[in-house]
Amino acid sequence: EGNKEYGPTTCILVPAELNMLTIRGGAGQGISKKKLKSEIKYQARCRIGGKERYLGLFKTEKEAEAAIKTAKREKLAGLRPLADSIDARLYEALERILT
Repeated sequence: EGNKEYGPTTCILVPAELNMLTIRGGAGQGISKKKLKSEIKYQARCRIGGKERYLGLFKTEKEAEAAIKTAKREKLAGLRPLADSIDARLYEALERILT
């Protein structure tokens, strides 16, 4: 993050399967408000591996955002062998982006 120098010693070609985990849309991407009886809940969803995944209803938008990050970190953990086979630094770099 924040690097402005590009070249073979500073860049890694990251497959879409890994790169898609790092995409952040606008604030609240994957979160929608739901009015249930007299309270408002925040529904969290995210797309992982090409499939939409429902993560649940949460009391706050911050909790919903945390659920999305957790789901993406769990998927990343399962892809660690792929990341490590590309470059030993890749997994940790992706993990930092998702925290």
